[in-house]
Amino acid sequence: FRSDLNTGLLHVIYSETCTAAKTTSRYGAIFETHGARFARYRVLEDFIADTLEEFQPDNVSVESPFCSRFHVESFAVLREALLVIRNTVMDYYVHLDFRLVTPTEAKRAVGIAKTKRKRGVKVDNKAVARDAVLALHDVVYHNGIDQFELDEHCIDSIAVAKFEAKRVMDIVY
Repeated sequence: FRSDLNTGLLHVIYSETCTAAKTTSRYGAIFETHGARFARYRVLEDFIADTLEEFQPDNVSVESPFCSRFHVESFAVLREALLVIRNTVMDYYVHLDFRLVTPTEAKRAVGIAKTKRKRGVKVDNKAVARDAVLALHDVVYHNGIDQFELDEHCIDSIAVAKFEAKRVMDIVY
């Protein structure tokens, strides 16, 4: 993402979800010795390092893991993945600004107020987030990116970028 400080527009120049499980075969020895999770982390590390080299960002913002009593194990795995991301960023450039954005901050940045559950009705939070991001008028998509084809992770990354762009704009102006 690139943020234009003059116009306030957020330019989506690249958006992709790294599906590490599909490429762990490159790390057969790690897979065999340490397990699939660590092979996936190595794939994630390579993906992030390549992306940093290609786009040379001024900062990196990542959605922080959310912990709930129903998903404690997934929170632990997400914390491990966050460590891999942070270490990869530090290996690229130790002084690169690294920020965590809470899921609530990201949602608010795209105009999602707290969604209330109605008794017996489940709220589709992913659909709410998708609709909110696609309704943003200050986001411009480049390089053939079709915003209607983006998966939930790419949608979430735009919400995180929107929060970070607003934070930087508030500092500058």
